[in-house]
Amino acid sequence: MTVCDGEEAIAWDTLLSLAHACQGASIWLFLVDDASSTHIGQRLAERFAALTGHRAECQELPKKLGFYGTAMRLFRGLARVNRSGHRFDMVVKLDADACIVRQDLLPFLRQACPQGVGFFGELYPMRTRDKTLLLADFLPLGFSRAREGDVITRKWKPGRLRPVWWSDLGWRALLRGFRMQFVAGGFCVIGGQTLARLDQVGWLERDQSHSGFVFADDLLLTIAVHALGDPVIDLRSLSPHWGYLATTEDHPIEPLVQAKPYVVHHLKDRPKAWLRRRQLREFFGWPALPDLPAAARAAPPTP
Repeated sequence: MTVCDGEEAIAWDTLLSLAHACQGASIWLFLVDDASSTHIGQRLAERFAALTGHRAECQELPKKLGFYGTAMRLFRGLARVNRSGHRFDMVVKLDADACIVRQDLLPFLRQACPQGVGFFGELYPMRTRDKTLLLADFLPLGFSRAREGDVITRKWKPGRLRPVWWSDLGWRALLRGFRMQFVAGGFCVIGGQTLARLDQVGWLERDQSHSGFVFADDLLLTIAVHALGDPVIDLRSLSPHWGYLATTEDHPIEPLVQAKPYVVHHLKDRPKAWLRRRQLREFFGWPALPDLPAAARAAPPTP
């Protein structure tokens, strides 16, 4: 999980729910802190380890990479995971504003990824605009996003005189089945063997300074796994209880209750979203999670 300023409360709730839903597993939590001013990641790691007994550590970036630094944060974090000295069955990547709803998440994950191979999540088609920008990045020359130091900005600039850092991966991915669909990054699972192979071929710690338009971590990780030749699996093909990673507290709750999703995303640090988190867990029989943030306790009572 990557965390930044303003996400501590929802990140803590999400991490507690993950630990509860994965009881019986050995968990090692890796946090990437995007240079938060209050060292949120380190505090979360210490609290998680103290409360759950699982291992936890934080990689605090020296400088904030911001919105367009998602791929740099994710790839650096995954490299850190793989070089921890431990081999994992699977690695769950989740956003701070994801809400784990079902308590039987672990059995499903074990069944979905028994060999530790593949990339699992909800697959979504790219928008036409994003396809255009992706195809522009396949050209050896072109435009790129301007940088201020290590930080990628929204501005475009001409004069890219060499291929983007992931260009060869993109061509391999196209040859191996990539069809302009990506695994949504709010909640996804990488097989431990797949992660190890991504690191072995040197793709996780590549220099990303030669970038173009594309910066999204979930799209670039999807491309990398396709390039590797490992399977990319839509969780909705494995169970009807997926398909809710583009859901907010403004969606009606009745269809969610009927669908019994494993994970809902995104429910941010807002009173209405805290109420929705509590409502969903009450419907599915969750016990009261310990040490909930003040925002959760202050949420309005369930109607």
